[in-house]
Amino acid sequence: MIFPILTQGMTREHADESRELHVPWAMLALHEKQAFRNHQQSLGTLARRGGLAPVEMLAVIGDRSINSVLRLTDREAIDELKREIETFYGKDKP
Repeated sequence: MIFPILTQGMTREHADESRELHVPWAMLALHEKQAFRNHQQSLGTLARRGGLAPVEMLAVIGDRSINSVLRLTDREAIDELKREIETFYGKDKP
């Protein structure tokens, strides 16, 4: 299952690229406690409300506060999230 990505406030180029990412729900589920600490909502609630922005996803999967990643640009967040997805799938393969 794929987790939705929020693109509000991004340039069109970054929003389009973000929509092409397929962030596995399972990758975020491993860090659901951090998602709740950062947003005071479950992943299910966040998904129903539109998802998370790439920078917010990085905070969750890195077990970090949202403030620790706010310095990242959309470009940096998208690139880092791509690497995290590749790592996740690499570990998940037999």
